[in-house]
Amino acid sequence: METEAWMTIEECSEYLRCSTRYLKEKAANREIPFTLFGGKALFSRNRIDQWMQEREEPMNGPVPASAREGNAAEESDVDRAILPDCARDEVDTLVEQLINFNEHFVTSLGNNLRKDLEAYEYKALSEKVYAQLSRWCHPNRKTRRELEVMPIAHQISTLLFGRVINRTRHPSYKG
Repeated sequence: METEAWMTIEECSEYLRCSTRYLKEKAANREIPFTLFGGKALFSRNRIDQWMQEREEPMNGPVPASAREGNAAEESDVDRAILPDCARDEVDTLVEQLINFNEHFVTSLGNNLRKDLEAYEYKALSEKVYAQLSRWCHPNRKTRRELEVMPIAHQISTLLFGRVINRTRHPSYKG
């Protein structure tokens, strides 16, 4: 009879070659199988292997942008291109909501979006502002503020890019 191999978060991150922060985020969002035991997350090696296999990309077809050269969390310039027929008036209204939210970080997102949209004439967002928007689309924490802003970020993302963008990193962000 084979015994189940259980891993701590550190062991699992080493096994998967990812950061413990990434695993904590996945566990907090219930996106990866784990068991709480003694207040700690434990990961079954068998379930992690199964979970990874379920996410395996097919052998034929285009290579996803996240698997190409560079950081897996980065997206290419093409991915930051805004749809030519986006509803600018709706975007402007939503950006104004962010600016008037009366909270520093939310207002900062609104101001940065406004500046980028004007500077790039609604053709693209800078890498940094794109990453900032993506972090509001997929917040690590689910506080009241994040839950209020997330739907607005989703709407802006969908209007600009035709989809809710994936969470990305920018080199200037810590962690």
